[in-house]
Amino acid sequence: MSDRYQVAKDIAIEAGALALEYQRGLSSGELMIEAKGVQDFVTEADQRTEKLIRSRLQAAFPEDGFFGEESDSDLKPEQGFWVVDPIDGTSNFMRYVDQWGISIAYVAEGQIQLGVIYDPVRQQLFHSQRGEGAYCNEQRCELNGALPADPTLILGYSRRAELNVYLNVLEYLHEAGVEHRRFGSAALGLAYVITGQTDGYYEADLNPWDCMAGLLLIEEAGGVVVSGRSMITDLKNCPVAAGIAGLQPQLNNLVKLAGG
Repeated sequence: MSDRYQVAKDIAIEAGALALEYQRGLSSGELMIEAKGVQDFVTEADQRTEKLIRSRLQAAFPEDGFFGEESDSDLKPEQGFWVVDPIDGTSNFMRYVDQWGISIAYVAEGQIQLGVIYDPVRQQLFHSQRGEGAYCNEQRCELNGALPADPTLILGYSRRAELNVYLNVLEYLHEAGVEHRRFGSAALGLAYVITGQTDGYYEADLNPWDCMAGLLLIEEAGGVVVSGRSMITDLKNCPVAAGIAGLQPQLNNLVKLAGG
């Protein structure tokens, strides 16, 4: 597994450099952008970055499967596979908002075995391997589970979930005394938990490629994953809630609001 871990980290950094090159072409109008649906965009950068990640992984580990946002999946029973979001936060990426990143996870034996999230703008590499802890660059991250006096949660929003669910979440957070932020990248939002920049992350409907790596990061840093594990096996969207142990009761209530 250590070989896959190092390769994934190297590929994430290479993919981040490629994405930054594409972003520089935005001002000149060179970057092709398509709308896949409401609140869902894809750029040439997403497609080319995923192509790079996929080709590098296939060259290194041809027996592994692949499940990515921008290309057809290649999965076989009992086969380990990669889960990839080439640019999580495409809407931010298109507008030069510095909240986007590359997410790569590897799943085998019914568990997330490794996760890598790279923030090219800040050159921060968040990474973890099952049983080996969680890191930001070379710094190991360990969470204090106690709930702070001013808890903060990063809140994702998807139009796939009904508006009243989101509004109920806002009301609940207000009444529970939990502050919230919206950044537009689930991958980075989850990664920020392990560095203490936030205490948790919640979204009522999230894709597997957005959060697989982040869920392992939080678990390996000593946090809790309240919702999201089901997608490891069924690869279907679901509510995702994870954070420090002290925030678990509030995260449980948020999942209930989404019908989970």
